[in-house]
Amino acid sequence: MSTRGRPVDFRSECILTPSSKRRESNRKLSVLSRLSMLQSKRQVAKAVVCLGLAFLMLYIMQVTISFLKHSSGLGAAVFLSTVIASLVFLPADPFYPAFKYGWRLFTGMMIFCILCNIYALLFIHDVDTYTKEIHRLFPQSKQIVNSRTEYGVDCDPLTWQKIYAHLDIFAVAHLVGCAFKAVIFRQYEILWIYSIIWEITEYCFVHLLPNFAECWWDRVLLDVLICNGLGYYIGIQFCKMNGIQMYDWHSREVTNKIRSVLGLSVEDGHGSPPATIKQPQVVGSTPPPPMGATTSIQPESKASRISSDGRLSLFSAISLGFFVGQTSELNTFLYKHYFGIPPHTHLMAARTTFSAVLPIPFIANLYAMTQNAQQPFTLHSKLVLLITFTDTLFSAKFGMFTFAYLDLSMVALWIVSIVCLSYVCIAARSVRAVVVTCLPAGSGQPAGSPPVPSTTSHCEDPARFRPCLT
Repeated sequence: MSTRGRPVDFRSECILTPSSKRRESNRKLSVLSRLSMLQSKRQVAKAVVCLGLAFLMLYIMQVTISFLKHSSGLGAAVFLSTVIASLVFLPADPFYPAFKYGWRLFTGMMIFCILCNIYALLFIHDVDTYTKEIHRLFPQSKQIVNSRTEYGVDCDPLTWQKIYAHLDIFAVAHLVGCAFKAVIFRQYEILWIYSIIWEITEYCFVHLLPNFAECWWDRVLLDVLICNGLGYYIGIQFCKMNGIQMYDWHSREVTNKIRSVLGLSVEDGHGSPPATIKQPQVVGSTPPPPMGATTSIQPESKASRISSDGRLSLFSAISLGFFVGQTSELNTFLYKHYFGIPPHTHLMAARTTFSAVLPIPFIANLYAMTQNAQQPFTLHSKLVLLITFTDTLFSAKFGMFTFAYLDLSMVALWIVSIVCLSYVCIAARSVRAVVVTCLPAGSGQPAGSPPVPSTTSHCEDPARFRPCLT
């Protein structure tokens, strides 16, 4: 007796022995356990993030309640009218439509903060007056907390006790902040360049803020390896685990230049077969203009704000994101230093949380503008730029009353570093793209999987917004 020309073994195929039943049951249980474990990891990650966000939002609620309780009737009326009008009339954010009213609420609070900055710039002219207003509106800011103010003393010799002493609440906040930055930028190259720029920021403004001075092992071991590295890994893995859309800050023009310098074939932006750098003119294409005709020549520069096809250039998007992020963090430290506000107060926690949440749609808008020429600059992004500008003017005004001098050479070095490292970020991503395409077919792939062609890559399609190896 056979089935489809194959002899049937009744002992092994037709009869389910206890051992075969046990093997089949174990196989099903292993598959179900793996699926349930993966699902439980996602649920645990989402629960931890939701609890963390809810915990941070409590600071904003407490600061808001304290402001409404201790402010005058006019201040409370302006705040409530701004928030209510934002919830009713502002457009929804196009990148996060599921949180429509949440982003409207944040946008309304951002408008109110801009109005407060303008009021302080126009009508408050000394530090003591502003400090009294802060203490009146937020009484908790008057508390004196014994916290570490200097990190760059007693560096040598290196001992475990010194390392343990530096693992305070600020190290945990640094780790959480790095994970949050990874969720915002969603690519390793831009994250590590951002960390390098922040170290340069601390170096350039250490003459204003003494707590920016740190020991070498504190920067290398705690900041770079533990807080930055672990935080970025946690943030990227959270995005992958929950299927969050990844960003690919990638310039194919720079990649093609690197490939041409190395003598490799140049690819177009759609994964088509390799093409030479100079293509002959196809018959029937647009002929060159006649001699003597007036033509407008527009130079193609990577540093230009708009690329040749109308999209925002990648350099402009990355450098603008760097400037906004670095300036926002620096203004937070300056604000705390000007008015002597302890870092553990609800006001500083709410300001830090607010500054961390606002750039999420802004970075998404910048990335979308590099991919789509029809993508406009949203209202939220314009307000982010406006609040960053007013915060910078606020810091500059009260810095004149607080600091004896400002080293303009360090400020120039900081600006030049951001510009140069923006190019380095683009070049690093392009080098990784060249390395990936130069790998042998099938290298790094699981056993039994089809090899990936070295000339094309599905992740280089801009419509998918998905990087190769992140």
